[in-house]
Amino acid sequence: MRDSRQPLDSTIAHTVIQGLSQMLPLSSLRGAQRVDSSACREDVKSLGKDDKSQITCTVSSAASGDLLPPQLIFQGKTTVVVPKDPGAVAARAKGWHLTMSSNHWSNQQTMREFIDQVIVPWHAKECEELGRVSSSQHYIWNIDCWKVHISEEFRGWLKENHPLLHLVFVPAKCTNKLQVADVVLQRPFKHRFRTQFNLWQSQQVACQVLNGV
Repeated sequence: MRDSRQPLDSTIAHTVIQGLSQMLPLSSLRGAQRVDSSACREDVKSLGKDDKSQITCTVSSAASGDLLPPQLIFQGKTTVVVPKDPGAVAARAKGWHLTMSSNHWSNQQTMREFIDQVIVPWHAKECEELGRVSSSQHYIWNIDCWKVHISEEFRGWLKENHPLLHLVFVPAKCTNKLQVADVVLQRPFKHRFRTQFNLWQSQQVACQVLNGV
């Protein structure tokens, strides 16, 4: 789909990854290769316990090859659960959107926040680089048929607030074949996450052994 209104570069693929462990520091997710020995802690919250917290991560990419900043959804009833440590500050500086919901799942509110805080700023930046006017440039968001996505409430809000953003749905039960983000982004993302988590966990355990914990 490419015409005078819709450059191919402005097509966005999207997926949601649920159940990531909240234990891994944001600095590791942002690509840190090692943990400084001075960061060794005598106690590691939730390590080895059954009540590990989880978060949801939304991952999107554009046809231009850009990887959009992710959205991390933490579990809680107030914004106090959203990290404010140096790692979180650095993530926000790179465009990451950190938010919360009562069960750490995406919902109407977090999806709207994702559009306002991630997709719209990316669209404006992309249009500027292409020499186009963002206030008149149409673009596509390729998403699955999740109940929030297809709801009249969400589609009505999108039409009213972001009329240039058009939804293209992946048919039900076809995401493993047709949803680009599922096929291309999820596996390397999860592999990287597991690698960083295993590295961080092993270093924390080594620190505890050294500290006699």
